[in-house]
Amino acid sequence: MGLIKTEKFIGEINAINDNVFTIDCSDEVNKTDDLWGFECSVQVIDETLLKDKNGKKLKFEDFKEGLEVEVILNSPTDLMNDTEPLIADKITKLS
Repeated sequence: MGLIKTEKFIGEINAINDNVFTIDCSDEVNKTDDLWGFECSVQVIDETLLKDKNGKKLKFEDFKEGLEVEVILNSPTDLMNDTEPLIADKITKLS
């Protein structure tokens, strides 16, 4: 069985630092009802599209800890084993 690669996931922002969101990606990693947590560091670059669920463009500063977001990555990634920060193509604020 090959590694499962993910292109997008939904999670809550747990921390924000220097163009990086730390997002709870447990649901995507677990794909079960397990309760253990897993965080993904997602880097926001100049090319990353930031928007709300209605399509309005946002700024990095419009995002806060506790918000639910959908992240679309720039390439399929094995969230459990890739050690480099993930790079987002698009982050959509859902809540």
